[in-house]
Amino acid sequence: MAEQTALGARNDVRAFSLLAGARVRSELQYRSSFAAFTLSQTAITFLDCAVILIFFSNVPAIGGWSRGEVLYLYAVATLSLGFADFAMGSIEYLPQHVRTGTLDRLLVRPAGVLAQLLAEEFALRRIGRIVQATIVLTVVIATTDVEWTFTGSLVAVAGAIGAMLTFCALFLATSSISFWSPNTQEFANAFTYGGATVAEFPTHIFPSWLRVFFIGVVPAGVVVYLPAMYALGADNPLGIPTWVQVLSPLVCLPALAVGGLVWRLGVRHYESTGS
Repeated sequence: MAEQTALGARNDVRAFSLLAGARVRSELQYRSSFAAFTLSQTAITFLDCAVILIFFSNVPAIGGWSRGEVLYLYAVATLSLGFADFAMGSIEYLPQHVRTGTLDRLLVRPAGVLAQLLAEEFALRRIGRIVQATIVLTVVIATTDVEWTFTGSLVAVAGAIGAMLTFCALFLATSSISFWSPNTQEFANAFTYGGATVAEFPTHIFPSWLRVFFIGVVPAGVVVYLPAMYALGADNPLGIPTWVQVLSPLVCLPALAVGGLVWRLGVRHYESTGS
């Protein structure tokens, strides 16, 4: 059984690589269009950063966090979402496949459905958000007065990876709900892009009900905020224990388990369009 699972995983990776590679080669046939779209996406995402800078032109701190600390949150949240969108963003087309019944052709092919779905709309131009967030993160780390320790740096890296995997899980879980209700894209966006927006600011500044939701239900408020709090030595008004901050990146593991479970249940539930 283990060997069959490993073989199936290798086949899915190979199928994704071949299909996504074909998409990239097709995309790069129009290099001017690709460059224009990528640059425009990079420029547009800088507007979110501009909003934070406008806030700090009027106040010295937000929830006890300095401008550099909040910009670090913003950069990590945006970078994590960017990588998750780059890897999993194509799954947002799942509702359309379910409504039209075109998911059937993916089911009958000798390759994993998820691998095919992710590769079918794979777009290299999504790197615009990643480029912008990398620039902001580099500048913040270079200019913010933080004494980076080995442990703090390790938690920061683990937090960024954990946040990326958590957003991947959110993309998978929320889009898979379309197996039961195909018109749920806006609902899904509230968890993915909405979660990333919340993660751009210190979670403690939000009302208690929103904190509970984005910490206890949708962990976007955990995997960016808590590792950053530990790494930066930032203000901790909620009194969250240090060990919770250090272990918070592991939240991605149950998130991935839930996302995978919802996906598997959805595929089993799928009965085509009935036409």
